[in-house]
Amino acid sequence: MDSCQCTSKPSHPLYRRLLQDNEIRVLTIHSQFEFTLKNVSLKNNPQYVAVSYCWGDDANEICNVRINGYDFQLRKHVFAMLEVLYCHHKEPRVWLDMIYTEATKVYAWLGEADPEIDCIFDVLTTFRDCKRELELPAHLDAAEQLSCHRGLFRKIYSERAGGLPRRNPTDDPTLHEEFNWLRPFYLRPYWRRIWIVQELVLAKEVVVCCGDKHIDFDDIYGLSLDWGSFEQGFDRIELDEAIVDELIGITKAKSSLSMVRVPKKFNINMRYPARISKRLLQRLFRRQGSEKQESNSSRWKTIQTIRGHRQRRQLLLGETEGEDTSPTIFDGGEEGRGQVIVTMSRRGDVGKFDEVLKVYAQHRCKCPKDKVYGFRKLISAWKDNLVVDYKKSDLQVFLDAARFGLLNPEEHGGRHVAYWLWSAMGLGDRKEFNSCLCENSLEV
Repeated sequence: MDSCQCTSKPSHPLYRRLLQDNEIRVLTIHSQFEFTLKNVSLKNNPQYVAVSYCWGDDANEICNVRINGYDFQLRKHVFAMLEVLYCHHKEPRVWLDMIYTEATKVYAWLGEADPEIDCIFDVLTTFRDCKRELELPAHLDAAEQLSCHRGLFRKIYSERAGGLPRRNPTDDPTLHEEFNWLRPFYLRPYWRRIWIVQELVLAKEVVVCCGDKHIDFDDIYGLSLDWGSFEQGFDRIELDEAIVDELIGITKAKSSLSMVRVPKKFNINMRYPARISKRLLQRLFRRQGSEKQESNSSRWKTIQTIRGHRQRRQLLLGETEGEDTSPTIFDGGEEGRGQVIVTMSRRGDVGKFDEVLKVYAQHRCKCPKDKVYGFRKLISAWKDNLVVDYKKSDLQVFLDAARFGLLNPEEHGGRHVAYWLWSAMGLGDRKEFNSCLCENSLEV
């Protein structure tokens, strides 16, 4: 059990037996206040669920329980989480340490509920159920189907919430209006943790819980499959500093141009479009010339991008030798009709440098090194080569990351991507970044 979530010290008798190779500690819940903690070997394929959760700030709010006969103190939010798992999900065996792909299921715990988020969960689950029963005419095109689904969602929201929300100054105009209504859901602190990314992408199955409400993660991003796309989670075009400088010069010299051609010397593997509109360039210049502020929608984009990476793991099944590539059809009568259970690939290296660092690098962690180690299993070059070593300085960890593909445009890296990581780790300004690359022979 994570010692950060209890007030008992790591020297407690519960921790005296050290973990051996391939061992984990599994907590068995016998009642609301009675638990046992036991070392189990992964070689024996133990059955357990894992929990992905936010540490919380309730260090002074504790609950007294008994574990292996010893008096033990848990933080209030952890106690509430275990109570829900036991009483509402009937899950007796839980792993609270680092999430691992062998868990049968991962519960994403958003925290205790309130009336507003209870309403959001009711809307999402009702929409899920009604959408499964909805039979649309075959002649409808994608836009018409989208319109029907949006109408259904708005109807359900209005019924559950007593009306539709008014426009809010914090609404993101790049998102569909309905996504902005889900703000109480995706503004939970949970979605800003670094470690949830690997925990959710690598999981076989994810159930999102808040209080006694829950919904499968697939059903949340199933909504996004209709109304959004993976690419909406991050900008498709992000220009290196050198390209920006040159294109600014072109636009100043030829002010009458509406489109600007990207020089071939910058366009490795046709990574950028051949031409970029002047209006888009102006927007990119404004964004790159000022400090980027987190929008309220960034956490929704986090959910979208995690969904995209989970989809890639499904696609990898067809490329992985020896894995069962056929989905299992679940036919459970009326309740299960039409559902398809898709097995997830065991491979986790599904991320690209630019999309991972663009969306996730600003997420929160206590240690800057986790801006690298928290994504290691998602990126092939890091997964295969990067060794976790918390004894190294933050700068040394950045340099290790930079040496393994981070600066390579052919691997969706580059100077601008490396600078995102440098900034996220709090290592200095752009001048210090450029000096560091030069001093360590890391020029592109």
